[in-house]
Amino acid sequence: MKSKLPILPAAWRPSHAPALAALLALLTGAARSEIVGPYVPDADTIHLWHMNELVVPVVDVGIDCTHLAALRNGATLGNVSHAGFGLALSTSDGGVDATSDAGRDAYLSARPLVSDLGDNVVTIYAGENGAFTYEALVRIDFDPLTVFSTNSTAPAHGNFMQILNLDADESTNRVCQFRLVPIGILKGNTEPLLEFINLSRDKSPQSLTARIPIAGPEAIARSNWYHLAVTYDGNPNQPDNLKFYWSLLDSPHTTANLIGSGRMSNSLPTKCQPDLAIGQTGRQSPVTPRPNNN
Repeated sequence: MKSKLPILPAAWRPSHAPALAALLALLTGAARSEIVGPYVPDADTIHLWHMNELVVPVVDVGIDCTHLAALRNGATLGNVSHAGFGLALSTSDGGVDATSDAGRDAYLSARPLVSDLGDNVVTIYAGENGAFTYEALVRIDFDPLTVFSTNSTAPAHGNFMQILNLDADESTNRVCQFRLVPIGILKGNTEPLLEFINLSRDKSPQSLTARIPIAGPEAIARSNWYHLAVTYDGNPNQPDNLKFYWSLLDSPHTTANLIGSGRMSNSLPTKCQPDLAIGQTGRQSPVTPRPNNN
């Protein structure tokens, strides 16, 4: 089997999370060649959240039926999505202007996030052979050429923008993070990046990245919608076994645009029970409701 995760309209702000999400899914196949929507589940669709609900739970119409029941910290449903994709989740929050923890780190998750096993879920996150594809549809709501700084004193200026996380507070259940990296956040990066981290239960974590275009027909720009994806073919430690895609939704093409590839040393760890979170890591500190960022 292969594995795949469909589209999530999301808007990006300088905070932990995307701001809008219309659809998110995980399938057991290679990246979809077509990026028109809405997606229809098939035999390879492990998870598919259309985000068309006005209240939680957000129903998973994939075969695993992991419904998303926790909408917190300012996240909302019922927002306008990209044309043809129904409604959208918003994880826009107070960002750098928030005055309390409750105004930051908006998220949608399977369970309310806590600093123990109470938010863990039994869920499928890859195919039987370890392959997967995670996809999202995102709207950029910040200046992508702004240089953010890990040294800034402003809240969230040193934070990554989380798309989908299968992470956990305990090492034994840490699976992966899929996120957008603004300029200046990861080792002084000079261009925005897509990053996928195989957390590997903290045993041998590996980060792989691809540069997001800043020029040309697929260039990242404020207020535009993009299809993005990461896909793994299930063959560990082979060249180009992990691939990243980034495509402008309003362009005439309907096929995903490859922006980079890499060698993932190991498949994702199996039999984990992670926190499933959209918009933040889900790793809650024992002493504050704000999430850890890695």
